Amino acid sequence: MSTAVLSVSDRLSAARAYVRDLLRDDLSPDLVFHNLLHTENVIKASRELCENLNVPAKEMNCVLLAACFHDVGYAYAYHGHEEKSCEIAFDYLTGTGCDGEDISTVLRCIRATQMPQNPDCLLARILCDADMSHLASKNYLQRADKLRKEWQKVKDFDIDDDNWYHQNIAFMEHHRYFTTYARKVWGKRKEKNIRTLREMI
Repeated sequence: MSTAVLSVSDRLSAARAYVRDLLRDDLSPDLVFHNLLHTENVIKASRELCENLNVPAKEMNCVLLAACFHDVGYAYAYHGHEEKSCEIAFDYLTGTGCDGEDISTVLRCIRATQMPQNPDCLLARILCDADMSHLASKNYLQRADKLRKEWQKVKDFDIDDDNWYHQNIAFMEHHRYFTTYARKVWGKRKEKNIRTLREMI
């Protein structure tokens, strides 16, 4: 990749295009959940959190860049994809003249998304919450079904409907959002999805 110093806004737009092409060309079609749509949803959720938490523009840019790159490692490794994502993000951002401190922040955010999530700063908490925003989505059941199909193909995961719903409920009841906005707004939607799952058992 050629070295080119980009402005903040141009860097984010270029990063999204780079990630879009990478996932389109290199991601296995078996990954029906951890794909470009998921990445775009995480970017959108990250922006929503940043704006509602009044995160300054410079820090928000770091979170959005981390959201762009947080799952690109899936194109090369399923387990341990976070470190591969960090490698790709580091090489790309270095090549576009990104500030070294900002790069460190981006990588810190990406690493925090590894399960079990363990964010140690606000920006990492934002990305972790954004990565789990699907738990509060209106189409949660459809998105969860995509994850189930992905695991069936990639991990040879086999489970009946009843146990799948119980597993989802257990995960969602144990999960806690880290940021105040996500707990207040998304937490209510997540509880609604839990109630829906219980009704299906």
